[in-house]
Amino acid sequence: MIRSAKWALPLLAAIFCSGCGIEPETIAKLQKAVKATTAQPDELESDAPVVEVEEVAYSTPYPSRDDPFAFAMQASEPREIGVVRPPTAEEVAVHILGFADVHRPCVLLQIDGETHMMKVGDRVSLVEVIAIRPPAADLRVGTLLRTVTMFDPH
Repeated sequence: MIRSAKWALPLLAAIFCSGCGIEPETIAKLQKAVKATTAQPDELESDAPVVEVEEVAYSTPYPSRDDPFAFAMQASEPREIGVVRPPTAEEVAVHILGFADVHRPCVLLQIDGETHMMKVGDRVSLVEVIAIRPPAADLRVGTLLRTVTMFDPH
């Protein structure tokens, strides 16, 4: 262990300044090895017979699917520009913001970006509150029954 700082600088200089000398024969061997591994196919000598590669056309098992991860509802009919249609149950974004107890239990919902204070039985757009059990609420969205919690990702 070095106890004096005056030895640290010469020691570090000796470690970092010492080079790795390579002999000319070693450099020649390395260049020859690199040249052998990067040779073109016509430069290589081989006794192996030349085999023709046959290309086979690949067809997907379900050719009617453009995107296997898309919902069938999303790929139904093309939309016309300027035509407004009501959202489907799958397209309605519902998030719980909080709960309140004002004479009756209420849930504070964000439905498609709009905030609504709703109690059991209230309906806004396609969303109807079925039950309130903090931190969750049971909702009917269209014909779907969903349990939404405060901890669901937004």
